[in-house]
Amino acid sequence: MKFFSFLPTIFQSFTISISIFLLFCQLPTPNPSSMTPAKEIEKTYQYTKQISAIKIQMEKTYLYPNDLDNPNAYITAAVYATETLDHHILFPKTFYLKYKDTIRGNVLQEGKLTDVVIIQNPNLEDPIMDSDEVLLQLNDAFAKLSFTRDNLEDVMEVLYNQVFAKTANKVVNVSWSEIEFSASEGYVSNFLKSSLIQTRNYEELLKPQTIFSIDLPLTETKTKQKIITSLSNTSQLKQFGIQKNDEILTINGKSIRYLSLRKIYPMFNGKLGESVKLKIKRNLNQTFLVEIPFLESKPNENTKLVSGKIWKGQSNILQIKVNGFTKGIEKTATDLIKETYLVAMADAKQKDIPIQGIILDLRDNTGGYLDLIIECMRMFIPKGLLVTTKIGKRAPNEIYGNGSSITDLPLVVLINENTGSGSELIAGTVRLQKRGFIFGSKSTGQGIVHSMQKLNGYDSIILKITTSYLYLPNGKIFHGNGIEPDIWISDEANVKMKFPESFPSQLTNISKEGKNEISSIAPLDSTKLSLWVETYGTAKQTIQKESKQGLTPDYQLLYSLDVFDGILANQTK
Repeated sequence: MKFFSFLPTIFQSFTISISIFLLFCQLPTPNPSSMTPAKEIEKTYQYTKQISAIKIQMEKTYLYPNDLDNPNAYITAAVYATETLDHHILFPKTFYLKYKDTIRGNVLQEGKLTDVVIIQNPNLEDPIMDSDEVLLQLNDAFAKLSFTRDNLEDVMEVLYNQVFAKTANKVVNVSWSEIEFSASEGYVSNFLKSSLIQTRNYEELLKPQTIFSIDLPLTETKTKQKIITSLSNTSQLKQFGIQKNDEILTINGKSIRYLSLRKIYPMFNGKLGESVKLKIKRNLNQTFLVEIPFLESKPNENTKLVSGKIWKGQSNILQIKVNGFTKGIEKTATDLIKETYLVAMADAKQKDIPIQGIILDLRDNTGGYLDLIIECMRMFIPKGLLVTTKIGKRAPNEIYGNGSSITDLPLVVLINENTGSGSELIAGTVRLQKRGFIFGSKSTGQGIVHSMQKLNGYDSIILKITTSYLYLPNGKIFHGNGIEPDIWISDEANVKMKFPESFPSQLTNISKEGKNEISSIAPLDSTKLSLWVETYGTAKQTIQKESKQGLTPDYQLLYSLDVFDGILANQTK
């Protein structure tokens, strides 16, 4: 997600079909004529009619259409809608009655609420309310609710009355459409990474950027703690003292324990010259304050969509870094991959630098358009099954290599815990088709396909629906599991690599481009490879040199180069 925003901000073109950077893979919108007719909505709902429109569309293409009346979806919708009104929160009534003397605030009961209450100006700063025990009780109370669409309608009626209340001391400063969208957002978020996107009009996209965002990936625990999940090795945020697994307690002095992530993300937006002040907890008992300024990002090798670099050693290796599979106005990511490869190879030939291997660096790459991912695989895998998708009762769609590969050089795919979706697919397919190795750390496990559809009746809303899993060539899915590397290499200093006891060579293709041909390769000897890396590897020296210069070494890449160098050295005739 690059500077962070709750929804992607790289809108390079905007039409009715909208070109958007996806976090996961996207298939084209299905032909309406081929869709199964939607079930009739038995009841007309006045306050949740947007959800009615969403259900109709999701019933046609969502992976599990029978789950669309999940009580958790309606509960989340109610929670999201309520918190859209600042200083309002929704609790199960049983939980509120137990802690009402601590929570205090004003209880809103207009309408027909029975199992939940809406509290205006609650007191959630009390240590009692901040304890893990109480938060677990809250989760348990929500889990026991038999919440229905009718219950959600009642909650929305109360909120509607708040927005349109004709009182002299009215403090609500939010539109009904914002509350309605928040409810829909909460509803859709329960269905396997499906989501809503609010589009921006063309005029807004042309305006100079005035609001900037801070990239801070968060996850929420069962006790509603907000934890920093990961920071890339090159993240600018590390200079402010932030670390992986830190818990954020407050933002600009405001406690965020009871806020959802979708409410928190906009708090990381601001103007140049402004900053965000965070209170952080680390290792259970250490707390400290950090201040992060809003900075204008400047393009560099780590923020370019695609970049290339030749690493010279005992073997010369071309690193191709791909940050996302997106579509721009002039060039797609795959156009840039091919261009980067051809330019680097021409430069190497001119300088008489034989290239013996390629590292396709997909770290922090969360995927993108499925057609580009397929095109990328075909650049490196000449033949064989690449991926299978299946939508509803349709026959599986199998996609194969077509002989259009641009290189047969030995290949390594480098991944980390932020490698997701189509990028995971590339890594898994490269290994299964015996085209190369996977180095790095275990990937995210987001192997699903989305279709993008404009929500009927709402021109400014795009519905992103999960329609299929991505199936590897062996028929397995990696969603929820991730892709394990062949050789585990950390992105931290002084962490030993993990070699398997034994594994067959993946480099079965003969290299015609490098001077050193590779063929008839025996299975790799892990002990021999580890000893070679320890004896001849240069990562340690490079790390020491860069550290003395005040730089942050890319440990994962440097050690990957050593291991790849060792593989090539030990398997070359």
